[in-house]
Amino acid sequence: MKTLERCARCGKCLTVCPSFWATRLESCSPRGRVAQLKEGFLEGAALLNCLLCGACEAVCPNEVPVFTHLLATRRRYKAFYTPLLRKLLGFIRRQRPLRPSDTAGKTLLFLGCAETILYPRAAEAFLEKIKALFPFMAVKRLCCGLPLVASGEEEAFLEIAKENLALLGQAEKVLVFCASCLFTFKKIYPLYLPQEQLPIRDGFSYLLEQGLFRLKVPASELFFQVPCHLRHLGVEPWWEELKYYPGCCGQGGLFGFRYRQEARRIAIPLKKAFLTSGARFLATSCSACFFRLHTLFPKGFVTPLLAYLEPSEEWKDIG
Repeated sequence: MKTLERCARCGKCLTVCPSFWATRLESCSPRGRVAQLKEGFLEGAALLNCLLCGACEAVCPNEVPVFTHLLATRRRYKAFYTPLLRKLLGFIRRQRPLRPSDTAGKTLLFLGCAETILYPRAAEAFLEKIKALFPFMAVKRLCCGLPLVASGEEEAFLEIAKENLALLGQAEKVLVFCASCLFTFKKIYPLYLPQEQLPIRDGFSYLLEQGLFRLKVPASELFFQVPCHLRHLGVEPWWEELKYYPGCCGQGGLFGFRYRQEARRIAIPLKKAFLTSGARFLATSCSACFFRLHTLFPKGFVTPLLAYLEPSEEWKDIG
């Protein structure tokens, strides 16, 4: 708790917190939550009404680990957890044909559970495009564990995390194509298993910087919703040549289901930004954002970003 004493109440976190801007309540701001934690007040929705986007911790000048503390409080509450989620993750975990010996020393393309459920055709088409460029192994229907840890189910999360580390840890590199999975591997895993490390890269960043892929539509026609979990990881902003919105969509994992009114308010600037951009296509690289964008634009504007990638004419063989 001593780390919370570093909070100077400067208010910088207020400028980036989606739930504060949706509610305008100090109790739902990062510094308000810090004050509640310091006083031992761990009851109420204010601590659960958080998207766990990591924005507050990323901008804090005193490096107060707000996200880390708020994540830890979830073990006290299991209000987000549902029997449906348990059944879904149970089904996903049964689909595990790979073993650690299969993945050692290889380049892995991690397509998580949501990607292979929400847009399976786009995911398979992407794998078909990339298979001629370099040798890889696709890892599909594997959950990173974010829904579990965000719901307070730490024991179940740790079980999945250890299995994932065993399966992915000996790979040469792991390219991840969902921002929330990337955030979970790079930010949350080290909090629980600090001795373990994964050779993780943002898949889009890697393929574009290597010259392997390019966008198949003009940059002026593509509007990119930059996921919070990608923006706050320090990834080189490869999306700056596109039209883009650097703000929250309001989903935040399960937040959009539990706090629908706040989620709608959070999404208002995003909707305005896209509708006034002149872009024809709307894309994102996060499965949770993809789901949320479909609720905001039900007429078919939304497509996963990997659907807009095509092999470059001057690709390099990185095998």
